Amino acid sequence: MILSDIEKVEGKMNRRILIIDDDANIRNLYSDFLSNSLSCRQDTSLTAFEVITADHGQAGVEIFKKALENNQPFCVAFIDIRMRPGWDGLKTARAIRDFDDRIFIVIVTGHHDHSIERIQDVLEHDVFYLNKPASKDEICQMARSLCLRWNRDYSHEKIKTQPEIEKEHKPIDKTCPGIIRISGISDAAIELLHNETLVIRGFPFKIGRIATADPQNRLVDRQLLIEDTEPYNVSKNHLLINFYEDHYYILDNGSRLGTIVNGNLIGKKNSNYKAVLNSGDNTLIVGSESSPYRFRITLNEN
Repeated sequence: MILSDIEKVEGKMNRRILIIDDDANIRNLYSDFLSNSLSCRQDTSLTAFEVITADHGQAGVEIFKKALENNQPFCVAFIDIRMRPGWDGLKTARAIRDFDDRIFIVIVTGHHDHSIERIQDVLEHDVFYLNKPASKDEICQMARSLCLRWNRDYSHEKIKTQPEIEKEHKPIDKTCPGIIRISGISDAAIELLHNETLVIRGFPFKIGRIATADPQNRLVDRQLLIEDTEPYNVSKNHLLINFYEDHYYILDNGSRLGTIVNGNLIGKKNSNYKAVLNSGDNTLIVGSESSPYRFRITLNEN
């Protein structure tokens, strides 16, 4: 579906927007700009945004969680970077993204508490910025563009409840069928694994980035820790290898660059975040095609 097609049926779109700001006057401005059916419309046939506000980070996260539980996700969250008391905007945005990686986050700031690089590093991908004071046109255009994009990319997806997510990611205590091994293909991956083949015995098994790692302790507690450097190929919680409902699979955890399994991209705002592993050899690239971290995942079924 292209944007012009979406615009024709915009009245059926998800247009829910969450505003988190500790300044009541700012919250009222957002509501006035976005909730007024005439303020942000380029066409009189379009409907207004549905705006929900919160006066601090924890309250915003609770509203967000309840909306997901009721199958009413938000497309966009505008979050002030500096809020008192309680959580700042960065911690709030990270908590929200942990619950639903599809959300488009707009960081609104009149300060320079965090660099853009720091914000991108914490939130992994697709972060947008507005400098205070933002104009009505800037706010409306960003809200409209991101809502259209959300509906184009995600409106067909079924939302998983938190219990469903926890069940799927639940550690496996029983013995899983077959044997799954990971070995290096690229030089960086071979060095990371000390030129050995690792048998994965506990699930879920995480692969992610760490700032610094003792070369002897990169394989710890169901984790493979990669000491990556900027520009990062690997996100902090990049992917999981897990066993669920009789099959092994790789789940991209909302990484910035995505994951490539057997030549197919998962994650990176792709509608598919999961790839089932085949019997025999599978290829895994942690990051984009240019990533140096290329592995072989071998599944020997009983």
